[in-house]
Amino acid sequence: MDPHALDGLINLEKLIIKDTKINLEALNNLPKLKEFQTNIEKLDESTQCQLIEKLAYGQLAVQSNI
Repeated sequence: MDPHALDGLINLEKLIIKDTKINLEALNNLPKLKEFQTNIEKLDESTQCQLIEKLAYGQLAVQSNI
């Protein structure tokens, strides 16, 4: 997924992506995003760690669809 695919969606608070690998740069451009739901198994280890870091700092609620 292109890092700029979600540009302009500044009021988006919840994002669900089921079957696409996301570039986390896209999430960094969503200032009001509070919840992100995805299939964690489809993400590489680095991306999983970045999501865990966002979760740990209270920046984002992450839910996995398995």
